[in-house]
Amino acid sequence: MSAKLSAREIVAYDDSELDRYLEQNGRHVSVRDPENLPESFIRRLRDRVHHPSDAVSRPLDLDQVSARLLQLAPNSKVPLNDEYIPSPGHTPPSWSISGSTPSPLSTEEQFRRDQEREKRFCEKLVKDGARPWYDVHRIDEISKNPRKHDEILRYWQGSYAKEDPDHWFVFGGQWQRWKQFREWQGQTRQQGRISQCTDRCKELVKNTSTSSFELNQDPERQDKLATWIEYLSYECTIYDQHARYKHSEPRYIKALKKLQDSRILRPHETVEFISSIEYRWQEENEGKQAAQAMESAEKALLSAQKATAKPWSAARQQLAVAQSELVSAKRRLESFERRSELIEQFIVDTAKYRKAKREAERQTMLLQWVREQIPLIEVELNQSDRVDAARDQIGRDRLTEKSTTSQRESRKRRRDVSPDDRAPMKRSRHVYTRSRPSPGEDARDTLTTIVRVSGLDTDEDNSGKRKKQELMHPESIPVPGSTAVLPQVGEEQTHPHSAIDRDHVQDLSRSDAKSFLVRNAARTWDDLAVTTVVPIRELIGDAAYSGRKKVTGPPLPGFTGVGHQNRQQNSEVTGRTRVRVGGPTWTAEQAGRTAPLTVWDKVKDG
Repeated sequence: MSAKLSAREIVAYDDSELDRYLEQNGRHVSVRDPENLPESFIRRLRDRVHHPSDAVSRPLDLDQVSARLLQLAPNSKVPLNDEYIPSPGHTPPSWSISGSTPSPLSTEEQFRRDQEREKRFCEKLVKDGARPWYDVHRIDEISKNPRKHDEILRYWQGSYAKEDPDHWFVFGGQWQRWKQFREWQGQTRQQGRISQCTDRCKELVKNTSTSSFELNQDPERQDKLATWIEYLSYECTIYDQHARYKHSEPRYIKALKKLQDSRILRPHETVEFISSIEYRWQEENEGKQAAQAMESAEKALLSAQKATAKPWSAARQQLAVAQSELVSAKRRLESFERRSELIEQFIVDTAKYRKAKREAERQTMLLQWVREQIPLIEVELNQSDRVDAARDQIGRDRLTEKSTTSQRESRKRRRDVSPDDRAPMKRSRHVYTRSRPSPGEDARDTLTTIVRVSGLDTDEDNSGKRKKQELMHPESIPVPGSTAVLPQVGEEQTHPHSAIDRDHVQDLSRSDAKSFLVRNAARTWDDLAVTTVVPIRELIGDAAYSGRKKVTGPPLPGFTGVGHQNRQQNSEVTGRTRVRVGGPTWTAEQAGRTAPLTVWDKVKDG
């Protein structure tokens, strides 16, 4: 590899010289002062990719060149904004199978690929929680007319916006910057500095109406607002690093005063101008002219010294003129070299200061945009919360409607089933007695029975199983029109039809009470789901009753099953009362046999 050149020397190369340099150095650009390479030179390298037919060398991978320049740049621990300006879409033309002839893309195809690549970068940003610089749906109008949208592109065009106003790539550079933030975010947590970062974030938004937020040790568990405010903190950190130029400002002022006191600057030449590419080209042309004038003067002097044909006086005069021109050319060249050296020294000594100042000024544009996104994110989060709440409410309403509809249909089915079609159902296992009728008393005046009513009001738990609910009422509910009396053991009894209607029972089932009392209610199963029970002690015996044990005994004459739609069938045969209890029919004469009727130990006196 050839010796390193200065940035000024390689910038002065014409196309053929540049191609030859790249070919000899393996397409690597290596200079002594890479920080002085103007952005226009990078664009010039990029143009070599778009016009490979004009180049001697193979297509140049500008990504590799940029990476190489960044590696050579001194003190580049923190990426500067110019480093994020990518060459998106400018991929080198693909090689043919032989590897010797490039296959360049058309301008339209290359433009289309550039757009697609930018869109992919935008998708990555959104997927990772970032916010695109602008709506990706506008990429077509912006990319086709960048100058019209210079306000949007100004930050990403960098310091060469005037030199290349057609630069429109944004999302590639934004994605690279967002990845740098993610790396910084991870390092903050690995180094245990999350509390300091949280304090910094809250300090940044303390004078705003920003909603409360908390950083999490796991960034994936943070909401968008917290992550974005943390990103603001990162960009502020970058700004602080650029803002260190202020500490070097006294040295910069001293160097500038020295340059101005030398009186080599022309009236129109400012610091911005002598730092621009225009000055580089001007200086190069002036140097060539001074060198050529010097060379011409030397040739004229040699020619005058060799002149012998002319008279002595004429030859002497020609020699004097040549010597004067040589002295003038030499002074001009020396003046140019001195001027060039002083300006070059100023540029080198103040390069870091000027670049940091430029980047700090550009960083304020980025910080302003980041801050403007915070209220937009809050609005989006609030809208999302309202949508989620509405969706949850709709779900609850649907479940309630479904449950209500199910209960309504269940009650309708019970009403529509005819007495003969009603199938036996599982009987209630809980029977409670409040009092026992005294001998000679009418059972309907003394017997008060608390019954568990099944089938009137049910609910469905998470497992899908049906569960019974007790209905409670503080007073006994008389049954209108009931004229029946409780049957005695072995006594024939026909139950008259009760005047209570079905809707009355349904209203009871919708009561806020959990269970209710039924006093001496002799009801037919044609209309109701509840019937009267007889004194428990008389039927199961004193021993079983006083022991409060779960007992199994003969069927209870006159007991038709509590809480189920069982239909009592009465026989006209004296002494025989048929009772249907969830299955087979039993008679009072079968007292000695085991019956499938269970009485729980909850039976007790009132």
